[in-house]
Amino acid sequence: MRVDIFKSIIAFALAALLAYGCYCISGYESVRLIVTIGSFVAIGIPLFLALGLESKDERGSVLLRVASWLASTLQIVVNFVFAFFDFSIPFYIILNGLILIIFALIYRGIYKQHL
Repeated sequence: MRVDIFKSIIAFALAALLAYGCYCISGYESVRLIVTIGSFVAIGIPLFLALGLESKDERGSVLLRVASWLASTLQIVVNFVFAFFDFSIPFYIILNGLILIIFALIYRGIYKQHL
């Protein structure tokens, strides 16, 4: 696997813009900062893996990108839903962490099998 610097910068810039969007729509000052930081991390990791990495094996690469895009989409939806409500911070961290851990397990499984 090889890192494409330009696409990686695009992925993190997109994650930053989405995190700023969560910041802007969050109506609760008490959770605004945690939603912004959590959104950037939770959306940025799958986006980086979807856009920023390239592989020689086409089939494995497509499967990894599809899994990454699905995780990114799920994280975007979850974080924008959380931005609209006042919520428990531990629940938010645990839910985002579980989604990222399950994604990491799936990504690792596909990577080990195809690449």
